[in-house]
Amino acid sequence: TSTHFFWTNGEKHNGKWDWGTGHPAFTNPKWTSGQPDGSGTCLAVYTHTGFFDDQPCETQYNYVCKTKA
Repeated sequence: TSTHFFWTNGEKHNGKWDWGTGHPAFTNPKWTSGQPDGSGTCLAVYTHTGFFDDQPCETQYNYVCKTKA
């Protein structure tokens, strides 16, 4: 498992990025340099910058969960 990225629940459907809720993921994303490069349809965050990166969904990364405080 890489520690350079972590998963969000964002995924690309029909050319648009959505959250798992079906809502659009963003309007003005901050992508890692050179991204998105079409390498995947799942949305990861690069830990060193906090910027987005498209990655193959089968890649093993840690993930972020939402919970009540």
